[in-house]
Amino acid sequence: MAWNIDVVLIKGGHNRRLDELVLDVLSPRYEFLGFEDASSVRYANVVSAAVIPGWGIVVDVGCRLRASRAYWPEVSAETTVLLVHIGMDPMIRRYTNGQLVTDATGVQACRALLTTPSTKFTELDDGEILAQALIEQELGAGLFDATLYVGFTVFEPPLK
Repeated sequence: MAWNIDVVLIKGGHNRRLDELVLDVLSPRYEFLGFEDASSVRYANVVSAAVIPGWGIVVDVGCRLRASRAYWPEVSAETTVLLVHIGMDPMIRRYTNGQLVTDATGVQACRALLTTPSTKFTELDDGEILAQALIEQELGAGLFDATLYVGFTVFEPPLK
């Protein structure tokens, strides 16, 4: 199964309320998911958020957050935020203090950002694997390992 999701890593996000990690227009549904469900296409119409030590994590299966012009300056105002697209054509955007400082798209551009050799991920020509290696580089652990026992809160758009 091919991945096609966005993962947002918010440094210091563990000190913020979950609703501060997502768009203002989304409301918590008070449904909790593990990472496997939070990253499933079954939840493509919602966004899921969780915290782990040192980080806030937002999973956007529908890849909608990247299009929001207001979200990035706000969520990264006093910290560093990474948008990682896990897919065949990976993308990494780094925002620091409200500004876009890194914008890499494609395997070659993203591979240039990998500064720590990964022993776990060896097929770095695969965009999905490369994106996961870059997440591991930031978190100090793989995404699955970091979120194994974490509950993601579901946030949904308002009813029309």
